[in-house]
Amino acid sequence: MPRRCKIDEAKLAKLLQPGSSVATHAELQATGIPRSTITFRIGVNGPWQRILPGVVLAHRGTPTMFERRLAAQKYGGEDSVITGLDALAEFGVRSARKHRPDRVHVLINHKRQRTS
Repeated sequence: MPRRCKIDEAKLAKLLQPGSSVATHAELQATGIPRSTITFRIGVNGPWQRILPGVVLAHRGTPTMFERRLAAQKYGGEDSVITGLDALAEFGVRSARKHRPDRVHVLINHKRQRTS
């Protein structure tokens, strides 16, 4: 009989709220989801998708701009921050919302090694 892992459902529901359902592999594993399950769910026929290395979008389809920004920040690490027009748009500056760049601008710690 396969061994079942104890998943903290409340923690998982809070992490993957609708509209901001972005999580890192480490965050998902902290809820009790095994790495193999994460890999299975982001597979070809799975319900999730990989949005950045080590970052999962918990639905299929096009991510919202908010989800893209959240994924970029999670990819950058705890001490990263969204900057530029992306930050202004999140704070509600109307003129920044009109500009929909193809990229999300994130400042990260110089000690981290991340690629674009």
